[in-house]
Amino acid sequence: MVGRLKKEFNSNRAACILHRFRCHTGHAYSIDSLLAEITEKIDESLWSSIRSIEEGVMLLRYMAQHMREHDAADDNAEQFLKKALEAQQRADLVRQAVMDHEKSSEAKFEQNTQER
Repeated sequence: MVGRLKKEFNSNRAACILHRFRCHTGHAYSIDSLLAEITEKIDESLWSSIRSIEEGVMLLRYMAQHMREHDAADDNAEQFLKKALEAQQRADLVRQAVMDHEKSSEAKFEQNTQER
């Protein structure tokens, strides 16, 4: 979402300034709506990353099982399991960061709602 800052004044040119961002297709965003949109897109991207990592974990575990069943050398299976464990730890780390951010965002939203 690339845009430019456009300042709009009220009719009597008082000190009240509305900040609006416009994307290249003309969609207008207030500061609050722009922040919400960016946050939503980041969250979607992070959850998508978590799903992708976990799909990789499932594949690595499947490959380890396959290696154990069809390969006399157990070293390959152990390598797949080690990689699966490392990937799962990364997914857990990202998930925890996303969950912490969501809790923080909810608390800030509730605080802002109560102040209004």
